[in-house]
Amino acid sequence: MVVDGEVKVSLVDAELGDGTDYKQYVALGGLINELDYQKALEMVRGRDQVGGVVADEHEEQMFVRQVERIMRVVQSDFKTPEMRARRVNLFVALRNDIEPGNECYHGVMGDENIFMQVLKMMNLPGLIRRMRDAYPYMRFV
Repeated sequence: MVVDGEVKVSLVDAELGDGTDYKQYVALGGLINELDYQKALEMVRGRDQVGGVVADEHEEQMFVRQVERIMRVVQSDFKTPEMRARRVNLFVALRNDIEPGNECYHGVMGDENIFMQVLKMMNLPGLIRRMRDAYPYMRFV
């Protein structure tokens, strides 16, 4: 974003990187194809606050509550508003993209599996382990 003639990088953009970490995402077990991966990142770039990813505000609030529920189960919190925005908005971008695809496509995944993809996209191995521990009977794809 440009502020007073200077290019500023938001905290969200800085942590999401430039989108070239797709190989790392796949190495963590990520399943979303590269085109949808890039599309989701583009949808959340520049958004340091929760919201504005989808047009339906009610639907978006439902998605926000889902992420907050998962984070409570994982016994983790959002250390900053920017971290909350980053995780919630990326989840909303993936959850709202319901195009048909292969059998493991995020359009047919449950919320926990979609959030696991968010954690992999953000390269958060500690939270990935906590998700697996918090949901021991769930098969994460």
